[in-house]
Amino acid sequence: MASASPQPTRGPFGARTLVLGRVFGIEVGLDPTWFVLFAFVTLGLGKTMRETNADWPAAWAWGAGLAISLIYFLSIVAHEFGHSLVSIWLGVPVRAITLFLLGGIAMLEGEPRRPRDEFLVAVAGPMVSVVLGLAFLLLSFVLPEGRPATEVASYVGQFNLVVVAFNLLPGFPLDGGRVFRALLWAWTHDQVRATRWAANVGGVIARLFIGLGLALVLFGGEVGQGLMLAVIGWFLLNAARAHVLQLELKHQLGRVTVAQAMEPLEPRVDEWTTLEDLVRGPFALEGAARVWVEHDGRPAGVVEFARAAEVPAERRAFHRVTEAMTPVSDLDTMAPDETLYVALERLERGTVPLLLVARDGELLGALSRERITRVFQNRLSLKD
Repeated sequence: MASASPQPTRGPFGARTLVLGRVFGIEVGLDPTWFVLFAFVTLGLGKTMRETNADWPAAWAWGAGLAISLIYFLSIVAHEFGHSLVSIWLGVPVRAITLFLLGGIAMLEGEPRRPRDEFLVAVAGPMVSVVLGLAFLLLSFVLPEGRPATEVASYVGQFNLVVVAFNLLPGFPLDGGRVFRALLWAWTHDQVRATRWAANVGGVIARLFIGLGLALVLFGGEVGQGLMLAVIGWFLLNAARAHVLQLELKHQLGRVTVAQAMEPLEPRVDEWTTLEDLVRGPFALEGAARVWVEHDGRPAGVVEFARAAEVPAERRAFHRVTEAMTPVSDLDTMAPDETLYVALERLERGTVPLLLVARDGELLGALSRERITRVFQNRLSLKD
């Protein structure tokens, strides 16, 4: 059976990232929204340099603004590498580091296994930013006063320390929120409960950001800063909710094996069935999502009703189901004793709608996203 090719890396807002390269095996990329932030920061800094250093040539002011912006974003990448390298050292791979509208994010392939690991990964990034901030501030004191290089060092140093102060707020998924979760996890011995509590605190902080941002827009006349603060709050709120859901999925689906949830390779039609017969047949009326195409008594492929319906009605009688099916050889395969959470990860990374379940070459069943979703919802309802 063929393995599904990995999906391209996508940023926090779902857009495909522009890959710059790999460092220490970690993909580094830019989300399209980063270019908006980069332009906004660079123009703002250039304007500030001109206003505060009226005796400078325009090229110096704009060059200093560009330099501050570039070094600032390199500092964010270094911050994320702090998280990433410690995560790898602790056995949790990192897929990518992405710069986006609100800064940077390291995309870990899993969760830390212990509260101590969570704590170490969380504090590694701020420690890098503290070192960079203090180093650049020290450099600004050594360099001649009033020169572009001195201003660049001073601003970059301040920015790094601001990043530390912001990230250490105790709202999950900020670094401070992850430290808070690590402490709760160590106290309760329950990662899911600790994540919920930390996310609730993060939700309060996120709503404060949104409220303050809207107040700045409506009453303070600070449209740019207010909108940015509101967007940060909105992003943190949604990120916290998504992380809690992801951990709940792992907690619930990690207790169910593929064999317990797989569906039989039914219903079946023979390879001579036309698409017209399929969409007008009993399986469509019963609400089936797909049928299996049989050849010599064995499944040869699967046809999704949604794909069959894409063929114009007047042409369906002239097309066999084999022309619309996904061959079995194109589907990824799992062992029956693996967990549903692993199955879901495989489906999310792949490009096909189903997984086949097999042991020693024998097909036992299939697993779809819809089936996994139903199992998850049923487990949540039974828990409640």
